[in-house]
Amino acid sequence: MQSEILDAGAEVAGDVNEIQSESHGSAELDRLRRNGEVLDRIEAHLRQFEEAFVRLENLKTEEQKLAAALDATCIEEKKILSDESASEKQATERLLKLPRTSRHSGRTRQQRQNADRYPDRGCT
Repeated sequence: MQSEILDAGAEVAGDVNEIQSESHGSAELDRLRRNGEVLDRIEAHLRQFEEAFVRLENLKTEEQKLAAALDATCIEEKKILSDESASEKQATERLLKLPRTSRHSGRTRQQRQNADRYPDRGCT
């Protein structure tokens, strides 16, 4: 799609040159210049959309990594809590040594509230 716009932009530029060389009316020349300006703005918006989609994909990848880390921490937490041979003190120490990916670590107040509203997203 972007190449089509670039081709159209090149065509408009060619038309402008042709009209200038043929000394046609300035109204047609102005129209073609405005079309070129519009195409430039469209191209700029397309670049912004492309950048936004790249950021979105990066955020999705980060979300997947964080979810996997949370799942791994939850599994380890469940193992620690289900180990009946460990004392409460030992279990607590092991829990404190877990990576800081638990439901509330390093999160904003809003994120903690959302985690409380949607408990299926955290360790159970």
